[in-house]
Amino acid sequence: AQEPTRAAQLAAAELQWHIEQITGITMPVVKDNRVVRGTQILVGESAATVALGLHSADFKPQEYLVRVRPDVIVLMGRDKDDRQPFDYANHTTWPGWYDEQATTYAAYDFLEKLCDVRWYLPTELGICLPRRPNLAVSEIEIRRVPAMTTRDTWRGGNFPADLCGDSVTGGHPIP
Repeated sequence: AQEPTRAAQLAAAELQWHIEQITGITMPVVKDNRVVRGTQILVGESAATVALGLHSADFKPQEYLVRVRPDVIVLMGRDKDDRQPFDYANHTTWPGWYDEQATTYAAYDFLEKLCDVRWYLPTELGICLPRRPNLAVSEIEIRRVPAMTTRDTWRGGNFPADLCGDSVTGGHPIP
């Protein structure tokens, strides 16, 4: 969108980072006012998703859609209407713990189910992803509501240093 939600901004950033790790190619993130050639990945509600008849307001809380077709991939859901600036390097600008962020869930589902990404531990040390020069995904349509409407983690201590790749400081505080 021209003014995407924070959840859509996070989803686009996560897709960009993970796909670059898989293929070595940095996909551009562009807004509605730019023409895109080739297969498009539509992240969050935008003029393009509305043209396809898809509106975030038609989704239940936290419901999302992963739709893969030959010419377009749609990753969207019902997000909190928060369009504040987002900075991938600053976690305080990410969607809140209890905010609706279904577009982000759509991106993670896409990465896990269709790109074979797995997250086992925090930091890059715990991410398993295939390395390949090209990324091909099959046509699919997934529309679902997660069983848990909110997600949280235990934040009561430090990650052990050996899980963070940091033997100097003795671990990282859990944000």
